[in-house]
Amino acid sequence: MNSFAAVNAKVDHMYGQFLSDGQLLALAKMNGYKASLDASNKLGIYGPFDLNGDIYQLEWALNGIQLEKERKLQYFLQGPYKRFLKTYALSHKYEEIKLVLRALRAGKGIESLPMKELVLDHKTIPLKNESIAQFVDRLKGTRYYESLRAYQNEDQEVILFYMEMNLDKFYYQDLLREVRDFSKEDRAWFKDTFGRKIDLYNLLWITRAKKYYQLLPEELVNFCILGGAHLDFKKLQDLAYSKSLEDLEKKVGQTPYGFIFQGENIYLLSNRRMHRYLYYYTKGRIKEASKCFGKVLCYLILLETELNDFRILFEGARFGLAYQDKLKYLARHIEGSEA
Repeated sequence: MNSFAAVNAKVDHMYGQFLSDGQLLALAKMNGYKASLDASNKLGIYGPFDLNGDIYQLEWALNGIQLEKERKLQYFLQGPYKRFLKTYALSHKYEEIKLVLRALRAGKGIESLPMKELVLDHKTIPLKNESIAQFVDRLKGTRYYESLRAYQNEDQEVILFYMEMNLDKFYYQDLLREVRDFSKEDRAWFKDTFGRKIDLYNLLWITRAKKYYQLLPEELVNFCILGGAHLDFKKLQDLAYSKSLEDLEKKVGQTPYGFIFQGENIYLLSNRRMHRYLYYYTKGRIKEASKCFGKVLCYLILLETELNDFRILFEGARFGLAYQDKLKYLARHIEGSEA
């Protein structure tokens, strides 16, 4: 008996509701943020969205949509697979914490955020204008405190980088812990899909650290997430100890991810290249996973990419980007997005 038949049927249904290339192009042609929201509402796929809302309210709404879709899949699962999805859904909590940290670091104040409190591990934390160190102190008693407390007094120039890297590391360590109880086949699917995502996140973190923060190699190695598809500890260590960005790019070129630093605007578009690679890799494999958990794993990556492209179109509209420029930042490869 195929124990994943029901959840995979649900995945097929939700995957079939994704935006078509034509719908994405129609949204990209909209001039202005409000016009883009109105066009999206008429499509009726996501939303409806408040035409008077700002970009933060839209982001909040999209996070809710993603979380709702993830929770729908939980109903069809049990044991380690249900626990995995619950842990996976915690990414939204990590992102909320990052939003608060960024607002406090930038001095914008919590009034710029779409939420007024955080609910973390059944603890309600009202938001207020304070220092990052004070905010971290109020996270005591939650799983997130340990990943932040060691960096709460770091220099303001690097504090966000340290904290965001460590939050991501803790998150993936929790995910990998749940995967240990998967079947052998499903562990292999995780390594082949999410393992590539882990590899690429490590590459982008290492590159960003070397380009903007000049972190010590030992620090970079410590922040790396282990459990990727192709980059084990030794390879990550070798990359972290690269003598220069040029040396790093050369080494990355010898891995399956050499495309990250190919073409124009390599640093500007590296994040887009990562998402495009993951989108098309999982899109190509999702039909192969008809009797295992691999279909869910592929869908989770595809959903994340779908909603990220949606966000990019609205960010582009908000900043008045031209039609062709919006397309350049999409993960999905459609007309005008060849860069």
